[in-house]
Amino acid sequence: MRPTGSPRWGRRALLVGGVAVAGYAGFAVWPRSEGDPSPTPPTTSAPEATDSASPSGSTAAGRFPGDPGDKVYLGVSLSIDQPLSEKAAEIGSSPTMTRRFYKDHQVGLMSSMATQDIEQGALPFLSVKVPGSWASVAQGERDEWLDGLLAGLDAAGGPIFLALHHEPENDSAESGHSPEAWQEMQRRARDRAARKAPQVTVVPVLMQWTFNPDSGRDPREWVPKDFPLLGVDIYNIWSPTDDKIWNDFAQLFNQVRAELSDEQAIVVPELGTPQDPLDPQRASQWLRDAYNVAAEAGVVGLAWFDSPFSDPTIGDTRLGDAGDATIRELIDSPRTARLGQ
Repeated sequence: MRPTGSPRWGRRALLVGGVAVAGYAGFAVWPRSEGDPSPTPPTTSAPEATDSASPSGSTAAGRFPGDPGDKVYLGVSLSIDQPLSEKAAEIGSSPTMTRRFYKDHQVGLMSSMATQDIEQGALPFLSVKVPGSWASVAQGERDEWLDGLLAGLDAAGGPIFLALHHEPENDSAESGHSPEAWQEMQRRARDRAARKAPQVTVVPVLMQWTFNPDSGRDPREWVPKDFPLLGVDIYNIWSPTDDKIWNDFAQLFNQVRAELSDEQAIVVPELGTPQDPLDPQRASQWLRDAYNVAAEAGVVGLAWFDSPFSDPTIGDTRLGDAGDATIRELIDSPRTARLGQ
């Protein structure tokens, strides 16, 4: 997201209830990234399963509840109350992972939509901003809110991925917001979930830009190594009108994979690319290539950012007719994971 500069309304702000809401801004500036011209997606090795739930969320059934094994979940972003069935009718097949973004007071709605998604065979991946600072959550000052959130999600009846303040890197200048505080917040949520909501996997989510050497950031400041699953949002930010170039998913993914241990799995809760006005098939081919890399590299899941709102920094990442046809084909692939199967 935005390494420097002033805030503006972002795409997630527009997804919260379908309108921009003050205080929920996303920031984004996407610098040029050259990437490796011929990357080879590496493989990941899963750690051994444990016999019972642990603070890291591992279970006897896998590394975490809902572990797809050698398959990959494939989903899309939805607004806070959009039924999955509506998107399934639009695409022609039902996505197997959903991605939604909430405010801290929308716990009841989160739980309700997660329940619906699970009933339809989709894994909910939820993001929520926390009340107060990261440090206040890490120190236990927001435990009542956190426990209420976990109780509501536990009642949904199936595996859930939960991100607390995803893509935190641009917000670390605020009081109580440091990489250390963010990581400790994740650990407190993870440990409480292990006791109170064992089907909920807390997934820290970072930006791909943080792993790009051009960012000047040290990803080691942000990556919690003691989690079995890390989320990283990956966008191909390019433009036919300036010097931002096209990057294949593998080029961007490899920058992330190189910084992580083989034991840490990756999920991509947001991915997307703007359309190429000269090649209507180019964006859908980018999606197909991303899926193939993910399936080969052991990525747990992908969710396309399919917003009806265009972000001028990123461009319009809606799937369109060609993208709908591609994602429909990929959803129906035997390599795609679905809850209960």
